[in-house]
Amino acid sequence: MTQARLNPVAILVSAFAHQALGALWYGALFAAPWMKLVNKPLEELQAVGGIAYAIAFLAALAMATAIAILFRRAGTATAAEGAIIGFLLGAALIMAPWITNGVFEARPLALSLIDSGYPVIGLT
Repeated sequence: MTQARLNPVAILVSAFAHQALGALWYGALFAAPWMKLVNKPLEELQAVGGIAYAIAFLAALAMATAIAILFRRAGTATAAEGAIIGFLLGAALIMAPWITNGVFEARPLALSLIDSGYPVIGLT
């Protein structure tokens, strides 16, 4: 079986799309409930500055590269197949342990759902 090469442009686009989803997710969609649940002043959250966005982009790039490798190895041929596999991986490997940790840390379930939902949707 011939292995196709990874598409670096698609990986970069995916990483940027994930960042855009994060801006929407923690902005227009869930800003108010998330801010209330994390219980930190806006100034403290803004103080992390650009380094947080750089780290988040590198993490998105790592996720996009890993998922591209997995999709190639699995022979994923359509966007629908990719979405299903991405959702299942996100739900099983991100959301489930994130919620479990949240329960043991006595974090609100809503906070765990918001925080883990973003990467699950990002992988879908």
